[in-house]
Amino acid sequence: LLFNVVISMVSLPMAAILPSLTSNTHERTVVSVIAQVFGTFGGLFVMMLTLPLVAALGGSNPKQGFLLTANMFSSIAVLLFLNAWAKTRERVEPVNKKPAPVAKALKSLKQGPWFLLMAVLIIVNLVSTMRNQSTIYFMQYNVGKPELTSAMLTIPNLFMILSLVLSPLISKKIGKRNASVLGFGISVLGCLLVVVAGSNVPLLF
Repeated sequence: LLFNVVISMVSLPMAAILPSLTSNTHERTVVSVIAQVFGTFGGLFVMMLTLPLVAALGGSNPKQGFLLTANMFSSIAVLLFLNAWAKTRERVEPVNKKPAPVAKALKSLKQGPWFLLMAVLIIVNLVSTMRNQSTIYFMQYNVGKPELTSAMLTIPNLFMILSLVLSPLISKKIGKRNASVLGFGISVLGCLLVVVAGSNVPLLF
């Protein structure tokens, strides 16, 4: 719970600062994509290195290995966050410097487009978290091949990086709304394919 609170404290300002970095909407998209690509790479390295590091640092004591691995990753994250805080500069002055009241902001969420966007983001994050957290157990107990867990976690992220790199071009060509619908449609098909595949390893990949 504390971890999620701290992550929210970091993630929300990082997402909200984009309009203060540039007034060009395409540049905002590119900056957002760059952040997501490197974030995905970071998650990819964590997924690939966690189990080997646990074995190397913990030896016959996995609990100790997980603790040391988590401490190492969190220390690196803190250094990167401090570096971002020290070097980020807001270049666009807001037209209205007075912050919107919380009640007004919450009221705006009742409007159709904003409520729908919020709901979609919540669902996407929930599905992503559930998929990542359950993959280890799925590969061990459903598929019976725990040695393929790293590959199962890595390959979707490689495609995610590719889609992030292409997203500015696609959104510029067909629009952000249509690009989002296309991306969500492909994601839904991928999730359904996992259900259909079951323990069929070639189909899963």
